[in-house]
Amino acid sequence: MVKTHLFVYKIILIGFISSTLFIPLYARTNSLNGKINKEGINIRADSTVFAKSIGVLKKGENVRIIKSRFDWYKIILPSRFTCYTSSAYLKKIGIKTARVKATILNLRFEPSLDSVIIGKVKENTIVHIVREQNGWTEIQGFPYLRGWVNKKFISFMPDRVQKLPPALNNKKENKIAAAKVISHSPNRKETKDYNYFTIEGTIYKLGRIENCPANYKLKNKFATFFLKIPEVYNVNNFLNKKVTVKGMRIYEGCSYIYIDKISLSK
Repeated sequence: MVKTHLFVYKIILIGFISSTLFIPLYARTNSLNGKINKEGINIRADSTVFAKSIGVLKKGENVRIIKSRFDWYKIILPSRFTCYTSSAYLKKIGIKTARVKATILNLRFEPSLDSVIIGKVKENTIVHIVREQNGWTEIQGFPYLRGWVNKKFISFMPDRVQKLPPALNNKKENKIAAAKVISHSPNRKETKDYNYFTIEGTIYKLGRIENCPANYKLKNKFATFFLKIPEVYNVNNFLNKKVTVKGMRIYEGCSYIYIDKISLSK
């Protein structure tokens, strides 16, 4: 009986050690930047060479790695990629914006129900329209689209912290600041998406930074944050004013918040 108990304890211990060693390896990919090291690399719909190609990456292009599976990395597709979704599940709220009506809306590679699903969005998400045709709407897919790239075509690169404002260079100070001024958006709690934030501060224009898609910055008494605000928002109405923004933290050449809602603070 004692030997049996010892054997069970050993199995549990091995399982615990395995979980602490290997599971975090996958979790850590949530904070990894990568750079494509060869021209014309296919992005696959799944982690196999037999899966459909859903796009091509250029040599030197930065990608964000969010998951690892055998010889493949799952990435967030860069901001230049678009996708299709059924127009029936969108409610237009502007000339080039719409709100998702479905609980979960599939984003497809092509305008067809037979096309592969490359992303999903939740109800009430604001999407940005590219064009509409035959019951389908082409939208900007970033940051919701996903794809797989073979590991041999991705080289690791550190976050470009040296190009961030001084307030963001100090990791300890930034974590404290983030804890004080960033909260998870109430309407995203059910998604368990811990990269979705609500931030309050003053918006300013941001000068061009190499390989960084951010176009504005938000400052408050704790820190400075880079923002990517789509053109559909009339940002001039918010410049140099105190605002509340909501969006997803993205790592694509730099760390920034991709904004999907902005309003003047009360």
